[in-house]
Amino acid sequence: PLLDPDPAGLPPAIIATAEHDRLRPQAEHHADRLRAAGVPVTRITGTGLDHGFLGWGAFARRPAEAVAEIGAAVHRALTGTPDRPGPP
Repeated sequence: PLLDPDPAGLPPAIIATAEHDRLRPQAEHHADRLRAAGVPVTRITGTGLDHGFLGWGAFARRPAEAVAEIGAAVHRALTGTPDRPGPP
């Protein structure tokens, strides 16, 4: 998908990055490019995290929360389940 000259028609994307990841600018550019082509994009940023945070999930609270956010986004994408409304 990164090299596709026309990303229109690609399936919805979930793009997860870390706030301090050196690759985050490229991921953001890719997300912008997909959106411009009409592809639905869900972006998840691991606040305060660095590249490789997905492997830290069981060892710290914030990586585990980010992994849960990614899992919820995948679940919504696969089931069409909308986000649950938060408490009033």
